[in-house]
Amino acid sequence: MTAVFLNADDLGLGHRENEGVHAAVEAGAVRRASVIVTTDGFEEAARLARRLGDRLEIGLHFSLTEGRALTGPIRGATDRRGRFLSLPWLMTQAARGAVDVRGVEAELAAQWHRLAEVRPPRHLDGHQHVHALPGVREVVARFGDPGLPIRVPRDVAWWIAPSARVLVVARLARGLEAVLPGRPAARFAGLGLYRHPRFARALERLLRGIPAGRAVELMVHPRLPSRGDEVAAAELAALCDVRLAPTLAEERAA
Repeated sequence: MTAVFLNADDLGLGHRENEGVHAAVEAGAVRRASVIVTTDGFEEAARLARRLGDRLEIGLHFSLTEGRALTGPIRGATDRRGRFLSLPWLMTQAARGAVDVRGVEAELAAQWHRLAEVRPPRHLDGHQHVHALPGVREVVARFGDPGLPIRVPRDVAWWIAPSARVLVVARLARGLEAVLPGRPAARFAGLGLYRHPRFARALERLLRGIPAGRAVELMVHPRLPSRGDEVAAAELAALCDVRLAPTLAEERAA
């Protein structure tokens, strides 16, 4: 069987995300998370990461679309007050070559440093996959130690929920992969699981159907559901199911 490890995205996005990640860690299935440092939920996430210690590996969830830039306004990515703008805006500006690359470079370093003050980050990816955008990906490729794992979001389980979004991210992933020769990276899956209405069933299908090969990073988004959010409730319930952690442990040992 192929080794699969779960990575919880969006730790630090807000209280509900923080509580969801915490619950999934306590259940034993999630041992790794990607942390946003530009949002109001970061301080709570930092306390949680310190408390969990070695039970949770952390990495940077580089943000250019959520919260406020740590370094101030960035042309093409923020407003005049340094607030990040929407993903569609950023994608348009990146495609035009209108994003300030030096500003992105300084922001990546600042976000990394802020997380390192909590605990040393062990991997790098991007909120909404912004690290794979043109101009941004070249900055990411130059960043840090050559041994730093960087997510390449080309989904090996795209068939779980085929969509235009999966195709767009796959195209971005190919561009990122082209500028990352020799960088370590697990295979990736999970795009089709995001907000899936039958999460538990889709997760079971995915774990059965992942093609053989090197280890797979499975992106998940545990979140304490708000009232009426049945999709978030279903994902959290599946990730906290007592049967999931032993299944993943068996696959890691296989």
